[in-house]
Amino acid sequence: MKRFKKIALLGITALTVISSISCKRDKHPENMIGPEYKNADPGFYVVNNEFAGTPSSLVDFTKNQVVFNAQFSQEVTYFLTLTSNHGAAVTYTGKAADLSKVIWDGIHNGLYFFSANDSVFAELSFLGSNIRLRDTLTIKTPKSYGKLVEDFEKVTTTGHLKMPAGWYKFGGEAGSTVVNEEKYYLGTVAYSPQNSKTIKPPSGNQYFKINATDANVDFYVDGAGFIQTLKLASTNPDSVYFNMFVYGTGNISDKGSIKIQEDDNGKGGVESASEDELFYDFKINWTGWKLLSIKYSDFSFTTTIPGNRIKEPHKAGKMGFVLLSDPSGAKTNLIFDYPIFTYGKPLPQN
Repeated sequence: MKRFKKIALLGITALTVISSISCKRDKHPENMIGPEYKNADPGFYVVNNEFAGTPSSLVDFTKNQVVFNAQFSQEVTYFLTLTSNHGAAVTYTGKAADLSKVIWDGIHNGLYFFSANDSVFAELSFLGSNIRLRDTLTIKTPKSYGKLVEDFEKVTTTGHLKMPAGWYKFGGEAGSTVVNEEKYYLGTVAYSPQNSKTIKPPSGNQYFKINATDANVDFYVDGAGFIQTLKLASTNPDSVYFNMFVYGTGNISDKGSIKIQEDDNGKGGVESASEDELFYDFKINWTGWKLLSIKYSDFSFTTTIPGNRIKEPHKAGKMGFVLLSDPSGAKTNLIFDYPIFTYGKPLPQN
């Protein structure tokens, strides 16, 4: 009897494993047939072969969304893919007899953002059909995720010591040394597929780079920043996030710091000797682009500068991006793009 029970249990286990394998979800949805997916029937067609996005040109995602027009002869699983000429993409999949449920507000999937002046290529396809329909859209203004500090796209001349409007260099090893792009750099960089020393940024075609050797062995290398009234739309430091993409080179000495100074007295400027300065240091211990999202309340006060010691994001009026060396005396890099404040949650990576 015990031997029979053992054999029976083994048989049940084997059936369970086989069942589990046979029911495993295929990672390619086009190979799945079931309640979520529906093949096109042999006579399937798109009414009048019409497929279009509206608006199709100079789309301003701060004011509009894009809707798509297409009527199908039956309910079917469709795949709508939007791809920009700079590599941004988003895909919609559904089961319907038209595209009335698809409304594109400018979001993206993956690392790369849709940007101003992008051409966007829309392709509509169907499960079980060879029909492919295409349309082209152009973006005038991309989706707004919050208070964008700088996208670096307005800098028409890039290179060493080339700054966005209103920015200035702090002074240090990168900014004061004779130009040598192999060893020293402080300014905007334009990505070029033909130049292997440039990097494709998450947003647009330009980003900011600081790199140098900590020649005086004091941990500080150089930096850049600006003074302006940011007018952040929240007084709550727990609901404001500062986000930016930082590129890790794999160099173990890379380190950066973000500085924010507040207009505590409300005079419209920033008096460095008497108003709060906050900072956030970070070690760049990864390779490739990574999104940093820091809650405003997680910034620390600079102890040497007196202020009211209250974190007040609505008073933020000065920012700096600083390159540090860890350990001191090393060659180090800070490469970043798309610094932006968001409210309620970090910048989404769709």
